Amino acid sequence: MILRVFLALPVLLAVACSSTTAPNPGSTGQQGAGLGGDGGTVGCSGQGDTYSANLAKPGANGVYAFTLVQATPAPPALNGNVWTVKITDKSGASPSASQVVAYPFMPLMGHGSDQTPTVTSNADGTFTATDVDLFMVGYWTITLKVNQPVDAGADASTLVPTAPLIVDQAVFSFCID
Repeated sequence: MILRVFLALPVLLAVACSSTTAPNPGSTGQQGAGLGGDGGTVGCSGQGDTYSANLAKPGANGVYAFTLVQATPAPPALNGNVWTVKITDKSGASPSASQVVAYPFMPLMGHGSDQTPTVTSNADGTFTATDVDLFMVGYWTITLKVNQPVDAGADASTLVPTAPLIVDQAVFSFCID
């Protein structure tokens, strides 16, 4: 019995990577296509956003507008990616880099990336997210979040650690082949 379960595990894992679930709400793609051209692999072709420079999304809370100015490589691909993003409120102001977080996640596998992207600000008002590591083939979401600023005057020794309050966020999703 244990041997049968062990032998079936690779098949179950392959099925878990299939694209039989509905695409992310707000994405421009369609549901996954099933078997690939080689007749044996399962992919997510057609799922997620269609990459183009300056791909814009409104924030879920309507506070900020999020734009993927460019991705290197373009479209986003396997392993290390670098994104240039613009995040502005209705008046055109950007949050500070310390408020911006990029979070890659693979919903079908239930895990994030093993690297945390680093976000830095640029002189032109954009941000650069490095180490956007999409290390597996399949459907990925990358959530850009703007957190509430941390009170610089607070006494860290008296603060109770809590999760940051999300001011706004947008989700970009891509099929990584």
